[in-house]
Amino acid sequence: MNYTVKRRIQKPSLCFNDNIASGVNHEFEKLTGYSRGELLGKTAYEINKMLRTESQVASGYNLFRKSMFIFTKELEPIEVVVSRKLQEINNERIYYFHKKKNSSVYESLPYVISTLKDNQLGVVVYSAYDGIVLQANEKFLNILNVPYCTIGDYIGKGLREISEMFDESNYQEIFFYVVKTGMPFYAKEFKAFEQSDVYWNVSLVPIAVSGVVKYVVYTVSDVTDDVIRRKIVEEQKQNLEAIIENMSDSLFMVDKDYSIEALNSVAKCSASEYDILGLAGQLLMYDFEGNNIAFNNHPANKILNGDKLSCFRYSLQNSHCTYYLSLSGSPVYHDGSITKALICIRDITEQVINDKLISKQEEMKTSLKVQDEIFANASHELKTPLSVIYSANQIMDMYLNNSSFIDRNKLITYNNIIKQNCFRLTRLINNITDLTKCRSGYLDFIINNENIVDIVKNITLTVSEHFKSKGIRIEFYTDVEERTMACDADKIERIVLNLISNSIKFSKIKSTIFVSIHNKEDAVEIKVSDDGIGIDSKHIDCIFERYYQADKSISRKVEGSGIGLPLVKEFVELHNGHIFVESELGKGSTFIVELPVKIAENEVDLVYSSAVNKIDMIEIEFSDIYSLNN
Repeated sequence: MNYTVKRRIQKPSLCFNDNIASGVNHEFEKLTGYSRGELLGKTAYEINKMLRTESQVASGYNLFRKSMFIFTKELEPIEVVVSRKLQEINNERIYYFHKKKNSSVYESLPYVISTLKDNQLGVVVYSAYDGIVLQANEKFLNILNVPYCTIGDYIGKGLREISEMFDESNYQEIFFYVVKTGMPFYAKEFKAFEQSDVYWNVSLVPIAVSGVVKYVVYTVSDVTDDVIRRKIVEEQKQNLEAIIENMSDSLFMVDKDYSIEALNSVAKCSASEYDILGLAGQLLMYDFEGNNIAFNNHPANKILNGDKLSCFRYSLQNSHCTYYLSLSGSPVYHDGSITKALICIRDITEQVINDKLISKQEEMKTSLKVQDEIFANASHELKTPLSVIYSANQIMDMYLNNSSFIDRNKLITYNNIIKQNCFRLTRLINNITDLTKCRSGYLDFIINNENIVDIVKNITLTVSEHFKSKGIRIEFYTDVEERTMACDADKIERIVLNLISNSIKFSKIKSTIFVSIHNKEDAVEIKVSDDGIGIDSKHIDCIFERYYQADKSISRKVEGSGIGLPLVKEFVELHNGHIFVESELGKGSTFIVELPVKIAENEVDLVYSSAVNKIDMIEIEFSDIYSLNN
């Protein structure tokens, strides 16, 4: 009897009377951590809730010689065997709790508890037999993000309640498969909730005790950010691949061994059609200047050597066809070293051909415009002297038909008018012919070693003497008496005459024209200056263009075809010189000709023009200045 009483005293026990806790011993208080005051007066339902056994009881467990887990006040799971004694007299039930050996999870799974406390992974420890949550950590609760927001609300829940929180309907099936087979289960990027993009990496690992699976350790890590980043990268990759595949340019990867990888369908098509990169030697590579590109200067080589190319234009040619291409590329690095070249090639053949057609059309338009100007100028230049000649001829006919009166002086005047306009027509025809020959390379250009000072001086003085009576003053100056150089004397004279004529046209009556020649180290400089109307700055760059006139109107005050200055420029450039003008509107202009001094090794015997011929030449050059001939 004493032995029986002793065992009752030592076993934790809880007594219910009419379903109300009416007694509890010290051992039960010690086992659960709850005091008598916290336990007495509670209903059986409330006691189940305190011990967190609701799920086990609701699942069909009876508190009668059953192995189950109860939870202390500190939420420590303890495996116990429960037995019951009924007192029929007063309807009293006494429950005895026998703590099983090694029943503490803390003692059985020290390494799991350590991982749980590290809080690096979400960890849950389940009872393998009935799927009751024995332990969980804060990390798991944070990852879970469901209404069970504290460990106290989560501990003791059954597997069915937990699985309802997940979208995976086979969660329980997986759990019991792990328990049955003893094989762990792993799932990567498991979508936890249907209504939100939350992804976990999960594992269920069975833990056996004495050869029987007793626990299942569930670990979870939130990989949502990684999945979202990967999906973004995958989406960007897909978009990039779509762009690359559908782009109209060819994309290639070339390695150090010149192995070529076509990265899109256009590249594959073009590579199969012809050697678009020019690396196979099937086609010759040229730049757009027409220079052959050697293999060591190939754009792929430059990129593999670290250069970045943008819109490098080149052509590939053979005897049958020509391709025009534009290449851009950058080196590809691996571990700090260049391993490949990424090359993008655009076929611009059609564009180049169209540009050439457009250029030809523009040239044709310009040519037609110039042609129209030529015809307009020529018609005016030809019509004016012809009209004058015809008028003079009619007057001469009138005088000749009138035998009663013949005024010899008037006949001479009209004859001079006819002569001047014949000279003007001759000048126009000569200038057009010479300018055309210059442009085509057929102009006679006879070089001899001449004293250029004498050439410029003599023609200037001849002009000055010839027009002294017309009120035109032409002064000559030189800082050197002799400078011998290779030149065409006739062309030098025409340069000077044309510039003097141009100065007279745009100068006031009785003004002075200054002609000078200056000695330089390796050149001579010829200047023709006036104090005339000057040239507007907007016309300065155009006056040496063929048929250009600042005043294009038919009623312009000064006659001219727009050929003289372009012809002067051609003559100067034949001597490897250059001409430019300094002018200020309203104050006059200075034309400056610089000619390099060189000596000809072979000279040609020439018959020099007589004084009479020079006079004719002067009158021809000045024939379109009517004020000098009236």
